[in-house]
Amino acid sequence: MSIVTIFGRHAPALALALAAATAGCTHGSSGSAGAAPSAAPVYPGAKTESAGASAVAETRSTAGSAFSTSDSFGTVYAWYKKNLPEGSEQAHVTSPQEAATFFIGQGTHRLSVSLAASPLCCRTIIVITAFPNG
Repeated sequence: MSIVTIFGRHAPALALALAAATAGCTHGSSGSAGAAPSAAPVYPGAKTESAGASAVAETRSTAGSAFSTSDSFGTVYAWYKKNLPEGSEQAHVTSPQEAATFFIGQGTHRLSVSLAASPLCCRTIIVITAFPNG
């Protein structure tokens, strides 16, 4: 099953997460966690890997920021389950690598929070994406 099949039109957010997972697998800090779009919660202690990344798919544009932490996927996932509104989780897969996506907000203020276990090293990648086109 492909990522597009699992995540549908929200695949760009996960694509940003996976790109960060494969390219941003450093163990040093490249910034602080303050660059997330809007008021999305950033996992405590997460380091900025990429801020202001954007993607366009099927006439929809997205802008997001990627973060990473050395904490396990399970720990990060549990934190987001606790700190995001009930019912915001839209997807959770465990194979071939663990990943989850949450959506918060409405209309032009909709955000996604995508989590992915890095396939290259012991990191969890967090991508917070704004959907300005609704």
